[in-house]
Amino acid sequence: MRKLIQNGLVLSAALFAAAGSGASAQDAFPNGPVRIIVNSAAGASTDLSARQYADLMSETLGQPVVVENRVGGGGLIGIQYVMDQPADGQTLLVSAGTINIQQALRPSVGYSMGEDLIPVGLLMRSPIVLVTGSNTPYESMEDIVSHAEENPGELSFGTAGLGTTTHIGPEMFMVERGLEVEMVPYQGSSAGFPDTIEGRVDGQFSTVTSVTPHVEAGAMRMLAITSEERDPSLPDIPTFAEFGVPDYSYYIWYGMFAPADTPDKVIKALSDAMLEAQNDEGFKEWVGTNGAELVPMNADEFAEFVANDLAMMNAFVEKTGLTLE
Repeated sequence: MRKLIQNGLVLSAALFAAAGSGASAQDAFPNGPVRIIVNSAAGASTDLSARQYADLMSETLGQPVVVENRVGGGGLIGIQYVMDQPADGQTLLVSAGTINIQQALRPSVGYSMGEDLIPVGLLMRSPIVLVTGSNTPYESMEDIVSHAEENPGELSFGTAGLGTTTHIGPEMFMVERGLEVEMVPYQGSSAGFPDTIEGRVDGQFSTVTSVTPHVEAGAMRMLAITSEERDPSLPDIPTFAEFGVPDYSYYIWYGMFAPADTPDKVIKALSDAMLEAQNDEGFKEWVGTNGAELVPMNADEFAEFVANDLAMMNAFVEKTGLTLE
């Protein structure tokens, strides 16, 4: 009998240890490959920055980090897919700031930032520039502002599409400055470049890296930039703020998000891995080469940033009545 009891105790201890080991493995993060879902096409800035982070974060997390593109519905397909995944940090979303714009402009969009998605970290941010074709009469931002003041509604500018950052960011400036212009939507900024170069539209809002080859080739002129201060690499390009709206600045930003109810410790682990990636010198160089900049934020700071950005968007919508529905 004593031997049976002892064997029973040994078996119980073994089962307890196995159960504890299983629970520990289950709680470990990450316990397998981490997927980053990008809600834009391969090759876009959102996608390229996500892939840079995936490579570096995999070293910190000790598991492969892979990128998948799920496009369509103005980014909603990728967003909804991540919302439907387990809240374990193994599936993440990377999206541009259009994720807030869509929520503000489309009340029926189907998600609520902070409730359905948890901010993890800021990948990077990029200012917008205004360019014109070299054959247009507009050689400076002063020319643009003067013409818009004297001829309301006459000027037309290409954007990457309705409700995109290159539409809303410049629109905010125009509203604050009291300028009436036409925003022409294209299927991406580059789709509007031929019309800009040929003068069929008066200008185009895009990113520095997208327009630089055309500027260097003499086909476009760069007139102004939406950054807070002049870019040291473009010292002769004035900021939009220099033309009557001193507090104005706008950036296209790219963020990482997790499904609602993802544990705080998992969010912190992901945030820490992102911040570690931002210390990589090669990555810093890549960001600068792509006309962007890093603004390190932990998860709490990024959550506040996203909330403030959404509040700004909601205020803009309330002021202008702009909607996509």
